[in-house]
Amino acid sequence: MRILLPGASGFIGSAIARALVAEGHTVIGLGRDLAYGRRILPLVDWRYGDLRTMQSADDWSGPL
Repeated sequence: MRILLPGASGFIGSAIARALVAEGHTVIGLGRDLAYGRRILPLVDWRYGDLRTMQSADDWSGPL
């Protein structure tokens, strides 16, 4: 299953991402610092997203 995970580079999100990848899921991480995300979770497919500004449906069309 493909799963979009906002906050995947955070403390809780990274633990969730690791568990999902270990179970065979494809995780798409959403975050502001893609370099950091790729460094700590290289098996996650990263997309840029800032939840502070993603307030309309159109803002989510790219990551989704």
